Amino acid sequence: GTIAFDSNILLIRAVYDYVLLTKDHSFLNNHLQKIEKIFNFYRSFRKEGHLLQPPYSDWQDSANRTGISLYM
Repeated sequence: GTIAFDSNILLIRAVYDYVLLTKDHSFLNNHLQKIEKIFNFYRSFRKEGHLLQPPYSDWQDSANRTGISLYM
């Protein structure tokens, strides 16, 4: 029931790196709607160019980390 705040954005980064390395733009085009859906999820968490992390929402969901994260 927790938000996968860090792993979702890492997936976007992995897709970017994959397409950049392989030039496989058909992969990007085939999955673009799903990637946009993940990307749009973060819009409500943006503030002044940063992402504000909700509590208990990263890889260690037992930690109450909140606010701007350098990791993100």
